[in-house]
Amino acid sequence: MNATAPSSGQTPQSQGPQHQSPQSQTPSAARLNRGDGVSSLSPALLAVLRCPMTRAKLVIVDEHHMMSERPFNEGVHPVFEVVDGIPNFLPLTP
Repeated sequence: MNATAPSSGQTPQSQGPQHQSPQSQTPSAARLNRGDGVSSLSPALLAVLRCPMTRAKLVIVDEHHMMSERPFNEGVHPVFEVVDGIPNFLPLTP
């Protein structure tokens, strides 16, 4: 006799790897992938960019941050993030 298991009526679930949607990523994980940074900015643009708070030149801190040459308030230099090659002029430090 050839016996087969009866069908349970349920569809089989995928056994492949589970992928998370971008919405399910934590904010800190999403910020790790910031794309192009300061190196994607042209030297001509870097020469004319100024801090909107101090009007001083901006200096490169690392690949994804620039800061004002002059302090703004109580000796704090405003720091700006560069995401996907675009400077974000909302300061990270007031």
